[in-house]
Amino acid sequence: MSPDFSMCYNVSMILEEFDKEQNAVINPEAFGKKIPDFPAVTISCFSNKLFHRTVEVLQGTPIDGLKDVYRIAYGGKDFAFYQSPAGAPACVMKYEELRASGMRTLILYGMCGVLGESLEDESIIIPPVPYGMKEPAIITCLPLIRWV
Repeated sequence: MSPDFSMCYNVSMILEEFDKEQNAVINPEAFGKKIPDFPAVTISCFSNKLFHRTVEVLQGTPIDGLKDVYRIAYGGKDFAFYQSPAGAPACVMKYEELRASGMRTLILYGMCGVLGESLEDESIIIPPVPYGMKEPAIITCLPLIRWV
């Protein structure tokens, strides 16, 4: 008969539910530095082609101190703009660097392949619920996510 180890696993992981505490054990601000006049709103996309075209069309200028982050202006407002890396860990690392720099809101948009014949090119798809709900990066932000 094998020993019962179930009591050893009766511990909830910290990332399995949302914690309202604003201060983490390790905060991004402890490792990054605030950049003066950093735009409060940052926009990001995953597509390399879309990223470079947006920087070109909106005449983005590099933000000093950050790699591949640009200041763009649209509608009379300044925004930070960058290309999100692939994978949740890399995305969160970049997000935390920008949060420490002064970002307060992130708008993330992207593109997808063909989902069916009923959709035309350049259709806008707004998911009714968040996807990837078991992803720790989503779970920890869940109550903060607002859906249209």
